[in-house]
Amino acid sequence: MSSNREDSGENPVGIHHPGLTRRGQDRRRALIEATLRIIVREGPAAVTHRSVAAEAGATHGSVAYYFGGRDELLHQALECVADQNVRWLQQGELSDTDPTRDIDNVAARLAAMVDQQLIRDRAMGYSVLELHLAAGRDPKLRPLIRAWGKAYVASATPVLEAIGSTDYVRDTRMLAALINGMVLEQLASPRPRFRPDVLEPALRQALTAIASAATAGQLRAP
Repeated sequence: MSSNREDSGENPVGIHHPGLTRRGQDRRRALIEATLRIIVREGPAAVTHRSVAAEAGATHGSVAYYFGGRDELLHQALECVADQNVRWLQQGELSDTDPTRDIDNVAARLAAMVDQQLIRDRAMGYSVLELHLAAGRDPKLRPLIRAWGKAYVASATPVLEAIGSTDYVRDTRMLAALINGMVLEQLASPRPRFRPDVLEPALRQALTAIASAATAGQLRAP
């Protein structure tokens, strides 16, 4: 793929375009990574063809070639974040470990996953939160959020089933809301020993409430 064509401002090339060479895929990926760095550092409003080109060390025409308008560039970058997070959920420790009724153990493992993926990897944490905010403004991003929610449910179902949950969707949404809120607070105002002193106890309390509600429901059943 020649640089003249890349800088010509022709229609953007999609992810699976048959004419996209390995070199082209690498360049496109570099532009997406540059976009995500800008989102993390300055927010989505700072994403422009010019800012992404400067961040990636590319030309303005190259950005326009691969992505066309700014909205497509932003959408593709945030879609990349969603895909990465869904894969993390599908491959995560809770998915490939036998579920247990030991709530302390479940809370500890879940806290470790969240801490590693969304707190220590601050770029991922910021990007996940920005995706949710962007979906509130752009309906085209909402299918990503729905797919994300389904992945959360699929990942959490074995553990929730083990502790007695009878409504996996409801309980997963509750846990996801708790986690997102606590991640947001920690990224905005970091506290020492967040995982053992704050996150893990909160998850333990939520899981205990789920188990207690399930037990109460069983006792009320005829």
